[in-house]
Amino acid sequence: MITSSLVLDDVLARVAQGIGEALDVWECDLYEYSAAQDTLTAKAAWVLEPTEEDEEWVGTVVDLAGRPSYHPVLYEGRLTEDSLDDPDLDAADRALMEHWGELSTLSVPLRFGDEIIGCLVLIEKRSVRRFSDEEKELLRELAVPAAIAIHNARMFLWQQEQTRFLASLLDSSKAITSTVVLEDVLRMVAAKAAEALSAQEVSIYEYDETRGVIKRVGGYQDGRPEGDTSSNLGSEFVLDEWPTNRRVIETGEPVQETVGDPATDPAARAVMQAHGQESTLTVPFFLGSRPVGMIELVESAYERRFTEAEIELARSLGEQAAVAIANAKLFQREELRNRRLVDVLDASRSVAASLKLQTVLERLSAEVADLLGGEGVTVEVRLRGEDGHYFPFAVLLDDGSEGGGEGAVAPPGPAAERALATLTAVQTCGDEATRLAVPLVLGGAAEGYIEAVIPPGRELGHDELELVQIVANQAAVALQNARLYDRIEQQAITDGLTGLYNHRHFYKRLEEEVATAKRYGVPLSLLMLDLDDFKHFNDTYGHPAGDRVLCEVADILRHQVRSLVDLPARYGGEEFAVILPNTPMCGAQAAANRLRRHLVEVCDAASTACEIGEDASASGGGPAARGGVAPPSEDAADVVGERIRKTIATARFEGRDGQHHAHMTVSIGIASFPDHCRDAEGLVDCADKALYLAKRMGKNRVETYS
Repeated sequence: MITSSLVLDDVLARVAQGIGEALDVWECDLYEYSAAQDTLTAKAAWVLEPTEEDEEWVGTVVDLAGRPSYHPVLYEGRLTEDSLDDPDLDAADRALMEHWGELSTLSVPLRFGDEIIGCLVLIEKRSVRRFSDEEKELLRELAVPAAIAIHNARMFLWQQEQTRFLASLLDSSKAITSTVVLEDVLRMVAAKAAEALSAQEVSIYEYDETRGVIKRVGGYQDGRPEGDTSSNLGSEFVLDEWPTNRRVIETGEPVQETVGDPATDPAARAVMQAHGQESTLTVPFFLGSRPVGMIELVESAYERRFTEAEIELARSLGEQAAVAIANAKLFQREELRNRRLVDVLDASRSVAASLKLQTVLERLSAEVADLLGGEGVTVEVRLRGEDGHYFPFAVLLDDGSEGGGEGAVAPPGPAAERALATLTAVQTCGDEATRLAVPLVLGGAAEGYIEAVIPPGRELGHDELELVQIVANQAAVALQNARLYDRIEQQAITDGLTGLYNHRHFYKRLEEEVATAKRYGVPLSLLMLDLDDFKHFNDTYGHPAGDRVLCEVADILRHQVRSLVDLPARYGGEEFAVILPNTPMCGAQAAANRLRRHLVEVCDAASTACEIGEDASASGGGPAARGGVAPPSEDAADVVGERIRKTIATARFEGRDGQHHAHMTVSIGIASFPDHCRDAEGLVDCADKALYLAKRMGKNRVETYS
C-alpha cells in the first residue's frame, strides 16, 4: 500500500497513517532531510485526535543546530528513544516535548542506499511508553519500504518537475523569441520567469561594466508585467553599495537570501523588510563569458528555499534572456542605424540639392542639428579664409570675400583643433556641454569644420560620429560644387578682362533698379563713360598696354562709387557704365534732398506733425524709400561723374618700357530716372546722348542729358 502511489503528498500521508496505526501511537510525524542545508522539513503528520496546531505544523523547517536529539538519527543513522521522565534528556528537547505534551518518542532514519533522506518520529501523549525491541524492529522494517516509496515518489516528482521545467523553457523560448522589440522581450522574460518558478515578483537588471552599475530594465509584479510607467523601472544601483549583487556578477553563482538567515547582508535584509520580501533568488546571465545582467525572483509569502532544479531553470531562463536581449538590442541598434542612414541620405540630398553656397551651408547646419537630436543643439559652420583663419560662413558671405570679417576670427577650440589636425570627427565631453567638431575635407585638407554644441550628459556613440562625418563629407563635395557654380556664374556675368559686370548683367541689373525706383519713388542715375582717343592709345603703346588701361580704369570706378550699392560695368570696348541707385542727377537737387532729409529728422525728433511733399520721398528720404532700397547718395550723379573724370585725367598709365607716363581722359554722359525717361532702355539712350554731347564739346568732360 505504501508504494502504490507516486504522488508524494499521498505517499507521505499513507506512510504516517499506516505506521502510526500499526504501532498504536498517538502521533506519527515524517520529516524530509536536507543535508545541504542541515534542516528537517515536516512533510506529513498523522495524529489520533488532530488539532489545528498539528495541521499547521506540516511545512515547518527545523534547523538541526538547535535539535541535538536528531543528530544521532540523521548523522549516524541510529534509532533513538526519548522519554520525558529521562533525567538525561536534553533541555531543549525537554522544553519542546513539554510544549507539545509529548511523553515518549521513537525516531528512526529513512535511508535509501547510503543516503539518509529523512526520519520517522513516533509520539505518545497518553502515557510514558517504553517501546519494545519487537516494536523497534518493526519500525526499522517499515522504514525500508517507506524510504523506497518516498524515494520513488521524489524521483517521480523530480521527473515531473524536469518535464515541467523543460516545457517552461520551451514555452519561454518560443515567447521570448517571438519578438525583437526590446521592451517586449524584457516583459516576456520577467513574466515567463515568474510563471515557471511561481514567483510573486521578478526584476531584470542590465549590467554596465564600464560604470559598475546595474539598471532595472524589466519586471513582473502582482500578476502583471511592468511597463515603462513602473515607478522604479530604469533605476540604477551602484554595485559597490550592494555586496550581494556584486558577488553574483563577480562569481557567476546564484545567491539565495532570506530575511531570517543571519548570513543575509544587512543592507539587503533592510530592503527586503521594507518591501515585504521573505526570500530572494538572484541569478546572473551571461553572453558567452561576459556577464550582462541578472534576474531576481522574490517570494513574499514565506521563507522559501529554491531547489537546485529551480535554480537551474532560472539559469536556463537567464541564458535565453541574454541571447534574446542581445538579439533585440542588435535589432534595435540596426533599426536605429537604418533610420539614421535614411536621415543621413535625406540630409545629404538636402545639402547637395542646391548649388548656392549660402543655401548649402544653411542646410548643412540645420541637417546636422536634426541628426544630433535637434532640441538644445547648436551648430555653426566655419570656413577657411584666404588668410588661413576660420570664419562663420555668414561673415564670409556678408563680407563678399574670403578673408574679411576680422572681428569674427576665433581660434578653434580643443575639439576643432584635433579634428582639423586628424581630419576626423572629435568630441569632448564637459560639465557644461558636449562639443563635436567635424572637418570638411577636400583633397586631403580641411576647408572648414562643423562645430556642434550638445547639452551636457550626452555622449555621441561611434555610429553617430560616423554618420555626421558622412554628411560632412557630402557637404564638402556640395561646398566645392557650389563654389565652382558661383565661379562659373560669376564668370557668366563678369567681363573677363576688367572683372566688372558685363553688358548682359548690366542690363539685367538696370531693369531691376528701374523697377525698384518706380516702386519706391526714388531717383536713379546712370553714367555712360567712353575713353577718349583710345584707338590712338592702342596704336601708340600697343594693345597690351591698352588692356592694362582698361583694367586700371575699372579699378578707379570701383573705388569711386559706393561698394555693394552702385554697379560699375564694362559696356563694351572702351565704354563703361555706372548705375547709381537712389541718386539724383544734379548737385543742386542733391543739396535740396539733404536739406529736406534734415528737416524730416528735425520733425521726427520734435515729435511734431510734419508733412513732406512727394519730392522728399522721391529723393530717398521719405518713408516710402525705406526697406530694401539703397541708401541715398551724398553726392549727385554729376559730382560722382566729375570725380571719376578728374581721377582718370590725373592718373598715370603704363606706356612704354613699363613706365607710368601715359595719359588718358574720359567723356561721361549722365541721365536720370524719372526726370529723363520711364524705362531702362530710355535711360541708356539718354545717357548715351549726353555722352555724345561731351565728345562733340571737346572730350574730357561730363555732360548731363537735357
